Amino acid sequence: MIEIIVDAADSMQRVDKYLIRQLPGAGKSLIYKQIRKKNITLNGSKMSGQEKLAKGDTIQLYFADETYEKFREPLYNELNEKTLALCDKAYETLTGIRVVYEDENILVLNKPMGILSQQAIENDMSLNEWAIGYLHNNGTVDARSLAHFKPSVLNRLDRNTSGMVIVGKTLLGSNTCSELIRNRKIEKYYLTMVMGKLEGSRTLFGYHVKDGKINKVEIKDSLLPGENENDYDLVETRYRSIKTMRQERLGDISLLEVELVTGKSHQIRAHLSHIGYPIVGDMKYGDKKYERALFSMGIKNQLLHSYKIVFPKKLPEGMHDLSEKVLVCMPEWLED
Repeated sequence: MIEIIVDAADSMQRVDKYLIRQLPGAGKSLIYKQIRKKNITLNGSKMSGQEKLAKGDTIQLYFADETYEKFREPLYNELNEKTLALCDKAYETLTGIRVVYEDENILVLNKPMGILSQQAIENDMSLNEWAIGYLHNNGTVDARSLAHFKPSVLNRLDRNTSGMVIVGKTLLGSNTCSELIRNRKIEKYYLTMVMGKLEGSRTLFGYHVKDGKINKVEIKDSLLPGENENDYDLVETRYRSIKTMRQERLGDISLLEVELVTGKSHQIRAHLSHIGYPIVGDMKYGDKKYERALFSMGIKNQLLHSYKIVFPKKLPEGMHDLSEKVLVCMPEWLED
């Protein structure tokens, strides 16, 4: 008999899905058959396979050692070794990434401008690969562990937007933070510079639609007769002006704190441009006439940075360290 003791990284997932990942050589039908025949049990009792695992649970496999190893080893080790090779390369190659916070379940990274949050095409080296490379180098993950859980980025930033990104290290961390983000329980704040003199504070609402062919978003205040509301996402963006200033080449510019209430693609950039205050350095949504001046000033990307994350008070067991935690990471362009 083989016994597997469930650790925190494997908790909160269904037993059958866990076993499918753990025993890639067995196949789904054989695993379900062995569950029905009670050759696989949970904490010494018969199970359906749909039970959710908890840390400390014990799975009993009434297999010979040779059978277990045969089911355990094939396919995934070779694939995961290739994955780790790419991730190790990303960890060594991508520069400027900094760990802002880390605990057992999550990792929060400061992503510089110019780095993808996740792969766009196969073999891209993104923040996601860097994170796995970082965890591999400190002994948190290996080829075997990736067979049943792969750490991943939970909130994405545009390539040329900098700031904090949450990475799930365990299934508990990934599921908890994904649900918090989906239900808008994690408060996300950005710092940005916009063109023009913008004072006070305001909550913006709008209809958001993205043209995937040109990778550009349009925001509308209202829909025209005949337009279908289901074709749009309702978005909400809040801003607070921190200060305004006069720049010799650009004219009036304003520093804003922006709260991303809903989180849609290019939302902040498109929404601020829609009301007439595009982000400084945003070549997609900004005024092209300033492009030469911006380049001469060394500004080649939008000055938009995810600088503060606030976690809610009520969190599940195992995630209490994050209760009401506030993480702050200032942008380099503001520090200068």
